[in-house]
Parts: sequence; structure tokens; C-alpha cells
Amino acid sequence: MLYKQYIDLLILGILSIVFSLMIIFLPAGFVRIISGLLLVLFFPGYMLVSLFFPERSGLGSIERIALSFGISIAVVSLLGLILNYTTVGLGLISILTSLVIFIITIGIAAFIRRYHLPEYRRFTCTPCLYWKNVLSEIKEERPEARSRWLYSGLLILLFIAVVTCAGAIIFTITTMETTERFTEFYILGVDGKAQNYDRQIKYDESVKVIVGIINTEQEATSYRLTVNMDNTTTFEIPLIVLNTKEKWEQVVEFKPTSLGLNQKVEYQLYKNDLKKLYSTLFLWVDVVMR
Repeated sequence: MLYKQYIDLLILGILSIVFSLMIIFLPAGFVRIISGLLLVLFFPGYMLVSLFFPERSGLGSIERIALSFGISIAVVSLLGLILNYTTVGLGLISILTSLVIFIITIGIAAFIRRYHLPEYRRFTCTPCLYWKNVLSEIKEERPEARSRWLYSGLLILLFIAVVTCAGAIIFTITTMETTERFTEFYILGVDGKAQNYDRQIKYDESVKVIVGIINTEQEATSYRLTVNMDNTTTFEIPLIVLNTKEKWEQVVEFKPTSLGLNQKVEYQLYKNDLKKLYSTLFLWVDVVMR
């Protein structure tokens, strides 16, 4: 059946989408590690190898697998470098999206190249048949067969080494993500940028900034936010409860209580027991008459 000659490209294209969704929505664990390992360190390289070597002759199945791992590392590194210099930036969603687009695009190109070859020349993913041929040559005790067996054995060792190292790296990163606990606390100007704060305020006007809190404590956490000026609390939100990875952002507004230059405005965040100070941010403002 002709579809068998393209089944490898179809399966990898579908799995790239499935694995991306699993990485996004599943909690850290063995399944997520394996999905990330295959998506990052095998799929991109395999598609490129299929594009450049569409014919049955030339590369065996083991050689294709070994090359797929090596090329994937280079592809992912290049994609990360490109994303780092774009407005999208590096992030889980951007990396997964770029990987899936790359894999599917190269897979389509590999399909087209393979389709335009005569049927007998098209590569078909049959690793079992490849090993059967190798074993039959060994039984015949041909010297070239023994060399081929040794070469294949070295490629298998390379494959195992790459998988082991990659698995250790991904496992370490995943473990760090699950154990790292902190809260992001920030203030922005009313335009949503970390600049353009109101430095000079009229006495009867309000000080306005955007205050943001992101909970990455790996558990639901309670917060209390206060705004102090001249050691006096001028604004307070007594309770903010955020689930893990939940974000809270709001315009905080208050009026100064006294005139003066270089007055310090402190935004203080308390956590859990709501009495222990967790983090402090501050601005300097001039409060003047109308």
C-alpha cells in the first residue's frame, strides 16, 4: 500500500501536535519528559533527514535515527536563537509553536520529495527489515557485513548516549521548575510599561500605577497589598488569593496626604500569614500645589 511509504511522516506530524498539548497541559512527570524528549531531540532532525534523503538507498534506518538526534539539537538551538531576537521571545508556547510549525512544514516538503520519486526508490520506514538484512549477512560471514554490524553498533551507542544525556537534562529542568517557589511582584505605569510613572503629582490628584502579582509558589497563596507614604498606610487590599500560576493585575490609586519633594511611596506585599513582609517596591514623587 502506498500510504505505508509516508506513514512515518504522518505519524510524526500528528505526534508533534499531541506531544505539544501534553507538555502544555500535563503536570511535570515521566510522560511529559518523554514527550519533550522526542519532540525536541528527534522529530525535527528526522523530518530534515527525510527531506534530504528521500530515497531507499544511501542511509539505513539506524543511521537515520542517529542523524535525527544530532540534527535536532542543532535545529532547536537555531530556533531558540531566532526566537530570542524576535518580539515573541523565548517561552514555552513560542518554542512549542515554532517546533510544531517547523516539523509539519519540513514534513510536507519531505512528503513532496518522496512522492516525486519512483515507488521502488522511495524510503519506507522498516527498521525491522533493515536489521533482518544485517543479520542475514552476518550469518554468511562476509567481512563487509561484520564492518557494517560494528558501525551500526557504534551508532546505537551514540543513540543511547544522546538519549541518556538529553533525558537527564530535561529531568533536571523539570525538577527545578516544580521545586522553585517564589512570587513575582511588579509595578508598571498606567500605559502598562515599566516606565512613564507620574513623578510630579498635584496635591488634589491621585497617584496611579498598575500593580501585578504572579503566584509561582506551586500552591494557592494569600497576599495582602499596602501602599505607604510618609510611613502611613494610604491604601490597602487586605486579601488576594491566587492559585498556582495565577496572575493578578490592577490599577492602584491613592491620593497623597502631604506636600513635599522626593516623597517615598512604598508598595508592600505580605504573604500567607499576611503579617510577614515578603517584598517592597517604591517610587519617588513630588507632591506640589495646583
